Amino acid sequence: MTYAKLVFLFLFIIFYLFLFGCTPETGGDALGAPVYEAADNHDPLHYFDYTSIDIQKTAVIDLELKNLNLYADMYGNLVVLGEVVNKSETHKSDIVFTFDFLDRQGQNVFSIQERSKTRYLLSGQTMPFWLYTNQKDKYIAIDALKIGVNYNNYYDRVRGNPVAQEERFYYQDQKMIIEGQLINLGTRRIEDLVLLATFYNYMGKVVFVRECYLPLKALGPQERQPFELNILLDQYLPDFTSYSLRAFFRDSISLETQEIEIREQED
Repeated sequence: MTYAKLVFLFLFIIFYLFLFGCTPETGGDALGAPVYEAADNHDPLHYFDYTSIDIQKTAVIDLELKNLNLYADMYGNLVVLGEVVNKSETHKSDIVFTFDFLDRQGQNVFSIQERSKTRYLLSGQTMPFWLYTNQKDKYIAIDALKIGVNYNNYYDRVRGNPVAQEERFYYQDQKMIIEGQLINLGTRRIEDLVLLATFYNYMGKVVFVRECYLPLKALGPQERQPFELNILLDQYLPDFTSYSLRAFFRDSISLETQEIEIREQED
């Protein structure tokens, strides 16, 4: 066998292993998510193939939907996940997601509206979203999912600036634990604090979202507090390869805050 043929054979073997070496195991899909398995052909989900559902994004001015994912979990819930990015220079508020599940003729099977878990999406900020629905008797008719977003513009200046600083990452008792500090680097007291951890698979799609534990829901300027996130590494957890931490909040509008700002302006 010539040298050129040996090189070709070697490259073919490498390509084959790369293409077929990551075949999912039974009970999980190609994204590594534990999925529902129908008990028998009387189960309404027996003939349901969620991988054939076409996810469509409605064009939205200023916002972009990305890293979308959909699967049926081990309990038969249909799970939709993704992220929304504010590409504009204007902050957004009161964000509402619309999920329209359509049949082959484009007719509506059912629709769900879901408010975002946080009130504001600042300019340049990315926010995860997720939906769980268990209308199993309607799954079989679903051919496509159309996702839309409605919002209001928010023109007030935002002065709070919470930043998550990860300090420790370790495994203990079948848990992955992330610890750190949440610091308000801004000049205004902030309230309604939410720290979300978004987890992605190797394709960059969102597979699950968790909220970090915060002892306090408010922080003054330059104040900090610890945060902690515990992830149980059991068979129900989708596979993931990376994660991100993002803080969401609103500026305080208390009388005390307004008086402090007036004194700062006078000085």
